[in-house]
Amino acid sequence: MEREDVRDAVLVGHSYSGMVIAGAADRAPGRLAGVVYLDAYVPENGQSLADLKGEGWLESLAKRAEGFDGWRIPSPPAAAFDVLDGEDAAWADSLLTPHPVKTFSDRITLSNPEARKLPHAYIACTEQDDSFMYMRERIVARGWEWLEIAAGHDAMITAPEKLAEILVTLARGGG
Repeated sequence: MEREDVRDAVLVGHSYSGMVIAGAADRAPGRLAGVVYLDAYVPENGQSLADLKGEGWLESLAKRAEGFDGWRIPSPPAAAFDVLDGEDAAWADSLLTPHPVKTFSDRITLSNPEARKLPHAYIACTEQDDSFMYMRERIVARGWEWLEIAAGHDAMITAPEKLAEILVTLARGGG
């Protein structure tokens, strides 16, 4: 963001990248106009994704990594996230890469009060399991906007027009 002198950007993070945008917003809030979590994890200061997922989850990933190359796990296929169209699934699968296991246990530091002042929104994908719906009460209690989209976890693939409409509306300052 600094190198390209990005200003008034709206960060959008999907799934695991909720961890990433939380950290980016904490470090550069003056360059942002807002933060949007798309069916994503929302960490608190000092948490890791393993903390959010619960006991035993990280151990199961470590076992998967042992069966792969020891330090990372293969991505699940797009079909696991309701991308069922053959062409879309093939395209998405061709882009998936293994994920380092350590990133799931690394704890995030969120200490910048300016980042908490940014407008935040959460878009929950409702045509899947309820993996992220547990956060609704916490998100609403923070005063963040809560929106829902009738799509599976990968809404950017299965409902791109509707998702783009929501994101443009949020970027323009309206919910």
